[in-house]
Amino acid sequence: MPEIKKSYIHNINCHSMEPPFFENVVFVDKLNISSLPEDKNHQLWFKKCIFVNHLEINIINFDNLTIFIENCEVKSTDEYSEPVVKLNTKDVSIDELNIRNSELSDMYFYLFRVRINSIDIKNSSLELLEAYTVDDEDANRKLYSIDIIDSFVGLLKLNHRQITHSMNFKGSTFDKPPILYGANMPQGSVFPLKNGFLSRNGSEDASSYRILRFFMESQRDRELEGMFFTLELESLINNKKFLRRIFSLNNVYSIFSEYGTNYRRPLILLLCFSFIFTLLYSLYISPKISPYLPINWDLLSKSFVFTLKQMFLPFSSLKDMQPLLADGDKINVTLTVLSIVNSLLSIACLTLSGLAIRWKFKRG
Repeated sequence: MPEIKKSYIHNINCHSMEPPFFENVVFVDKLNISSLPEDKNHQLWFKKCIFVNHLEINIINFDNLTIFIENCEVKSTDEYSEPVVKLNTKDVSIDELNIRNSELSDMYFYLFRVRINSIDIKNSSLELLEAYTVDDEDANRKLYSIDIIDSFVGLLKLNHRQITHSMNFKGSTFDKPPILYGANMPQGSVFPLKNGFLSRNGSEDASSYRILRFFMESQRDRELEGMFFTLELESLINNKKFLRRIFSLNNVYSIFSEYGTNYRRPLILLLCFSFIFTLLYSLYISPKISPYLPINWDLLSKSFVFTLKQMFLPFSSLKDMQPLLADGDKINVTLTVLSIVNSLLSIACLTLSGLAIRWKFKRG
């Protein structure tokens, strides 16, 4: 294997029996690597290399090629333009794409219809991994395994891939949702938490999340199904104008119970509302309000009991105001309106919590 170390290369055409080993090399304009015909495995190494903006890497005529990219980064020499590095392939089959500890957030991997056995990315970032294919008998659709761990990927395309082993995306972040139209989803695949999916805008994102939700539904993975369901709905809501989005029922549904998938949040909100309305009732009926007066615990306890009444006996304030007001006292309009709001919020929280619990049990 030829070795090229500590070099600055502007343009290189490498045509050899084996691909070179690059270490501490700066690539500027164009890198063409092609193989002489030979039936054997190949390894292409990039170690501690720098890819300068607008670099184009072309890999041609390799069979069972393993690509190692380790401790590499993309840099720009022009502060006025975004760094863009492209990796293209032609007549290549890849045994493994292995990327470690590399900052390639402006690098685009174009691997359309390329036969790939394995993708293994750890502690790295890249802008685009285009590893999709077409639904064709002659297409190379099989992908043995794909692991993207603790990494950032702008966009991952795996359309029509037949994936053998469980995918592992643990701890990773995706700017756009992974696209898997026509692909399969192996049982036991691992995905990051909800905050690992950044883009939630429009019908295109919603469609991608919907595909993932269908996969999880078919596998009866209800936690992930619920997560992708909320991401799908958030993508649709965020497509609306600001005011319509803020005041839509879907947004309220999201705030109160994450679209019916979180039974704890409505109960926590119910507890918060109970303290808020207890305070409001106490302040309204208190004869005098001052920070220098002692706390009227008797008034607070009556207000709390009245709040509980509105929670578990909704709209009872329309009949009487006990224990806030004595029997025979005139109905207070302000207190009545407050208590009706209290009852409505309590009914909403208890109902949403019950529906979320039902959703959990119904889906195993």
